[in-house]
Amino acid sequence: MKTNPQELKGNWTKGWALDMHSTAATSRAGCGFEMVRTEMGEAIFLLKYRGQIEQLEVISDVVTEFIRAKAINPDVLIGTQPSIVRTFQPVAALASSIGKKLGVPVSTDYLVKVKDTPPAKELDSNERKLQLRDAFRIESAKYRGKTVLLFDDLFGSGDTLNAITATLFDQGGVAKVCVVTATMNRTRR
Repeated sequence: MKTNPQELKGNWTKGWALDMHSTAATSRAGCGFEMVRTEMGEAIFLLKYRGQIEQLEVISDVVTEFIRAKAINPDVLIGTQPSIVRTFQPVAALASSIGKKLGVPVSTDYLVKVKDTPPAKELDSNERKLQLRDAFRIESAKYRGKTVLLFDDLFGSGDTLNAITATLFDQGGVAKVCVVTATMNRTRR
């Protein structure tokens, strides 16, 4: 799969999105938009919204290869917590697969989401930041002084990743947070 990695700026140590999610959107008469997605964007869409589980290995292989190429050597991998409850959680499944391929533990209980937040795409930036305030908590000091790899499927505004990163540094005392997302939006809201 061809990707075009983009550096992500935030309060983390280093961060990247492997590619844009889409390259264009055209209006359909009275029926939303027709998206032109990148290869990675299409794979994420098919996994997340069409239930094509076979995309899991394709995506995790590409992400794992990128992490190795960047020489990110995390002590733990954490996938972002979902804002929507689904039977199948794609970020959790991808994080698990990537962790296995890297030989890195994947933590699902170190970082805890302590308040429900609406999906980020439904809020403007100020509302998102307000909703994310005190939304996360660290459960132990087991990764104090360590490197955390934070994974998400889609980088939108960066507000959620910034909130999680602040919690990891402030409450967890981690040394480094590296962020990797499969895709990123073309526009920041």
